[in-house]
Amino acid sequence: MPGVAQIAEHCVPPEILAIPDGQVATMNEMGAEQVEIRSYMAAANEYLTCLAQVIDDSDLSQDEETLMSSIYDQVVDAMENVAVQFSE
Repeated sequence: MPGVAQIAEHCVPPEILAIPDGQVATMNEMGAEQVEIRSYMAAANEYLTCLAQVIDDSDLSQDEETLMSSIYDQVVDAMENVAVQFSE
């Protein structure tokens, strides 16, 4: 079975973020990180849109569709985790 890179080769995943510790980060660092988070969220949304198109428009096998849906769910979870980490 092909992997995600072969099935959705034109979809570009967002880069993983390292969220600074809000207990020790300066306001300037947190402000800069907020900009990075907005960029990450925008890139993640573009990736989700691309994955959804692949899932909806492709003749995927059941296993491939399950894989792509799992990747989609993992990205949504990662986005939620970034939001929670930043708000702490």
